[in-house]
Amino acid sequence: ADSLDALRSRLDVPALRLQSFQIRDDEADPDLGFATIVARLAEAGRVEAAFALVERRRGRELADQMIRGLALRRFADDTMRPAPVTPVALSELQQSLGPATALATYVTGRGGEPTTVFVIQAGGATTHRLPPIDSLTPALSSFTSLVEQGDPAPAVAARLGRVLVGPLIAGLPAAVSRLVIVPDEGLYRLPFDALIVDPGQPILERFVTSLLPSATLLVRLRRLPSRQGAGLLAFGDP
Repeated sequence: ADSLDALRSRLDVPALRLQSFQIRDDEADPDLGFATIVARLAEAGRVEAAFALVERRRGRELADQMIRGLALRRFADDTMRPAPVTPVALSELQQSLGPATALATYVTGRGGEPTTVFVIQAGGATTHRLPPIDSLTPALSSFTSLVEQGDPAPAVAARLGRVLVGPLIAGLPAAVSRLVIVPDEGLYRLPFDALIVDPGQPILERFVTSLLPSATLLVRLRRLPSRQGAGLLAFGDP
């Protein structure tokens, strides 16, 4: 990771743009077993080191997505480049979370790699090993399609809720009412609010949920000065 970040820092904008377009999503193992490495570190108790690797990788991915977006703009030029952001440390993230908020970061891969979820609160951090995302792909696709058609699909919602969310909320104190979710891979399209957890309760009835692409972004957003009198844009049954 150090070598990769050092290499990227030396690239000029055209070279970095070319590199970002060379990423292939159809490769069998495009991340070289990253999810497995994270799982092993977490199982060995090196939660802070594993979390640091995850946030560094997310930062690189977000930067590449921004570079590709900028390059496709009509008036793009060779000076357009996202400003580098230092990934947040686990201790810094914990300090930014209040007692009513928990953050869940998912890390998964392809080809049967394990799924790891980091559950971070102000008072500590734990990890849970979940089934490979490959084993859940049919259920995820089916559930998303059914929800888009207006079908709550309670049986599938309960199964996915039990597997993906049940282990991480089982240890949360009752005072936690906000859940910030950082998905990965196919979980980005999953409507977490519609999942059902024991005892037959939709997640939205227990938590105010929100989704973010990285934990670092949560800390950066909370550091922004508050704006008084901000408006509200609300949609009902769009």
